[in-house]
Amino acid sequence: MNYYFSRSRGVPALPLRALAQTRYGFAGEARAEQGQLQVADYARAQELAATINRVRNAEHAPESSVRAGELYAAALVQEMLRLIVAGYLTATNTDA
Repeated sequence: MNYYFSRSRGVPALPLRALAQTRYGFAGEARAEQGQLQVADYARAQELAATINRVRNAEHAPESSVRAGELYAAALVQEMLRLIVAGYLTATNTDA
């Protein structure tokens, strides 16, 4: 079963490639086996955005900045879609 549809998560999370984990220093925080970066609340999204912006040097290149609201919204949308698909798979009793 694909990890996007796992019912064990419960906390909004974003898929994060290994390269990005290393670049932004999230390697110890992401679920190593799944490549998921948890965004449990808006305060966490603010921390993540600050780290990403610091690495991207967003102070001198504002076009490369990321906003906490964007990260949090993306994590919530990801979680909603996961729940919709999980509900569909349960209702149709299908392993997709």
